[in-house]
Amino acid sequence: MVRRWRSWFLEGRQNVHDDERSGRAVTATDNAAVAAVRNVVEADRRVTIDEIMIRLPPGIEIGCSSIGSIMSDVLNFRKVCARWVPRLLSENHKQQRMEAARAFLEMHRRDGDQLFSRIVTGDESWVHHSTPEIKRQSMVWKKPEESAPKKAKHNNLILQHDNAPAHNATVVKNTIKDLGWEL
Repeated sequence: MVRRWRSWFLEGRQNVHDDERSGRAVTATDNAAVAAVRNVVEADRRVTIDEIMIRLPPGIEIGCSSIGSIMSDVLNFRKVCARWVPRLLSENHKQQRMEAARAFLEMHRRDGDQLFSRIVTGDESWVHHSTPEIKRQSMVWKKPEESAPKKAKHNNLILQHDNAPAHNATVVKNTIKDLGWEL
């Protein structure tokens, strides 16, 4: 290649840029393609690049690598996993759990800070022992200024509930015991 360029310059060429070539015009990052990709992702943040390619409207035909470039370089999206956080409670629920908090303080004196990662409070919500999705299934597209999504964590738990009849049923108590959870 260097020899070819040398010979061209010896023949009088003065421009160091490539000459115009025939072929398909670059359309992957035109405004229509970018807008189409943005619309698909904003409709469903969990969409994969392959799914974006399938969901693009007719007339927008771009490949996976171009979609990836649009997502990261043009739209400034990054794929992130949901972050584990405890469930948020209303003021009423917080007040109902004051007595249990005293018991937790005693447990903290006994177990130290490791106790806090095991406490789950609940109301009439379902608590699942198994995680409903693997980490990669919780991945979503996000912009840098957005915070990562959150979901509840469900392992090695201390379950705090309100003694409703459904919570005190024998089958529920046996399941909690079988799972090794504390009440």
